[in-house]
Amino acid sequence: MKKDYLEEKKKRLAQKIKVLVSRPAFQKEVHDLRIKWKIPPDGIKSEEDNQNWNMQFGIDTDEYYTKNWPKERAEIIKLRKEGKFREADVLKKQINADAPINAFSEDVWIVVRKYRLSPRWHNGIRRYLLFNDPKNMQIPAGITVAMNWDNGIKRISLEIDDDTTLNDLKHVWKWARKMRKGRLSDKFQPIPNF
Repeated sequence: MKKDYLEEKKKRLAQKIKVLVSRPAFQKEVHDLRIKWKIPPDGIKSEEDNQNWNMQFGIDTDEYYTKNWPKERAEIIKLRKEGKFREADVLKKQINADAPINAFSEDVWIVVRKYRLSPRWHNGIRRYLLFNDPKNMQIPAGITVAMNWDNGIKRISLEIDDDTTLNDLKHVWKWARKMRKGRLSDKFQPIPNF
């Protein structure tokens, strides 16, 4: 059953990817973003090209901060001395948003939001922009089980998407319950004769 579930999940995800990448509007956006970010029209094909693109991307980000940060920092300090803290924060956020590494990520988020994809698709869309290979998008299938600590108390949460099915929930439920082990108290059971 587990193997059948995983195969079905992979097929559904592969189909969703095929539908997305076959859309002309999506391909137009990918084309425009590749031009904007100096990615080859058919994607990066070799490890050497990948390293070169990433190195140049890092250099562009460093140069952006080297060029813009000193003068903007002075402006932020000036605004803070004048008591204009909100304006200073807006300027600081804008500087960070315009940095190539953050601007590229935001462009990917725009595509994710536009096509109503799960946040889990962000890295997959980025990989598609770079490599032009739908089979190499590495989008996680199923439900994400997250474990966080809230004031020293373990909190388990399930992240579901629009296309999450009851089978997805059933498949992950046992595992989520196992992650909950080690909790401070057992599940509350009503007392019959209270």
